[in-house]
Amino acid sequence: MGSTLRPVEYEDMEYWNKRYSKEAKTGSGGFEWYPGHEAAILEAVRRHCKAGAALEIGCGSSQLALLVSQQGFHPVLATDLSQVVVEQCQQRFAGHDGLEFRVMDCCALDSADAAWDLVLDKGTLDAVDCGGATSTVLQEVVRVLKQAGWYILVSCRDPAWRRAALDAHLHVADIQELRGPGNVSSPCPDAYIYCLQKR
Repeated sequence: MGSTLRPVEYEDMEYWNKRYSKEAKTGSGGFEWYPGHEAAILEAVRRHCKAGAALEIGCGSSQLALLVSQQGFHPVLATDLSQVVVEQCQQRFAGHDGLEFRVMDCCALDSADAAWDLVLDKGTLDAVDCGGATSTVLQEVVRVLKQAGWYILVSCRDPAWRRAALDAHLHVADIQELRGPGNVSSPCPDAYIYCLQKR
């Protein structure tokens, strides 16, 4: 009897609440999508956006928002659909001035128009792709970005697949491949950093 693969319901809040509750019990201190590439992500941020107000969508239990706040961005608002992980992050990162965590759906951002200099996304659009709301999220990102603001997207999706949706909403300034030490000669990178500017 063969096994049946079931798709992970990345667009389902209950999936994430269960995942983060389980993660907290292991005491892992957070999970990083595309680990080991923080320096490259921060360099991409610095290259395009020197300072200002930053919004992270789908922060999970990552420390990316903290790292960005330490680069001089203020305020930094890290958001996630999961109340569980937001509460965990509020405790874990308490005392960091200008860094806030809030429950928010990236498909309907609770933000004024043109409020942010920088929007960060490390793997969130990849998860949203599974539910078919990619265009909705990109429209929201464009709405909340200031004119000429930057969307720094870290994604496992190849540019040949990802570009059409991005080009419809933003200017693609550059794309960088991310490769770990064990993946230097592979034809497939670990992920890509897309540096996108609001037109």
